[in-house]
Amino acid sequence: MSIKTYSDKQLFELLVKALFENMPSRQVDLCSLADQLSMSTSQLNRRVKAATGMTAKKFVTDLRIEESKRLLERYPNISVLEVAHRCGFADSAHLCHVFRHCVGMSPSQYAKAHMDKGPSLEEHIKRQAFHAGERADAVNASIETDIEEGI
Repeated sequence: MSIKTYSDKQLFELLVKALFENMPSRQVDLCSLADQLSMSTSQLNRRVKAATGMTAKKFVTDLRIEESKRLLERYPNISVLEVAHRCGFADSAHLCHVFRHCVGMSPSQYAKAHMDKGPSLEEHIKRQAFHAGERADAVNASIETDIEEGI
């Protein structure tokens, strides 16, 4: 494996792209992602930790949970198993465990809460803006801002 040097911005753009490309195939483990970026898992973890203050695993998990939330908000009747598969979780039990830990409720409860209240105009606009190509751009812009602000 050849080691490439990326700026933080390039690293996060490539990491987010690789993550979203691999989510449906459930190949979102750090080893696979690091291989795609031509770096070791420990190097990937060090770079993500230095830029965000969180481990690469936590960073990847947060992105997967955000995608899960987006799917549940957009498609309230989607099955938890379908969300799990689309977001790279091994099964619905794994998604439920991680989701509850990160969000404080189950995916089903989250979907019901968003179905009951209905989307606000702001949420509706956000949903419309987050189609496939723009989803990674928005995440990259947020990461870039966090890096610039030293968060």
